[in-house]
Amino acid sequence: MGGKSMFESRMNHILNIILGQGIYTYKLKNSKTNLPLKVKAFKVEGKTKKGAIPVVRFKEDLLTPSGVKGYVVTSLESLTEDVDTLSHWSPNVFNYLTYTDDQRRYIKGFCCKFLNLLSNKIE
Repeated sequence: MGGKSMFESRMNHILNIILGQGIYTYKLKNSKTNLPLKVKAFKVEGKTKKGAIPVVRFKEDLLTPSGVKGYVVTSLESLTEDVDTLSHWSPNVFNYLTYTDDQRRYIKGFCCKFLNLLSNKIE
């Protein structure tokens, strides 16, 4: 299983379903996954367009005077590593997300025109 715990494997599977396989499996940089698995995944995933999701650590960060304080996630590996420290994240995948400041603390781009994949409503 490449060193993943059972929790991480299950979490990746659940998140992949929710996100409709809209983001990469592994980080492009600083991945903890072994190279052969990473290369194999990128060969498969490189054939489809992938996006990004916005995440925030605290509910208060959704409405700050400077905008949404958070960061951009482009891989399941990153989301799984951080999921227990996040208060909110979008199940919708966007084509374009960026930062509004040089310190990369405030994000923008999560509007309908940049929506890549609208996740199904899960009941």
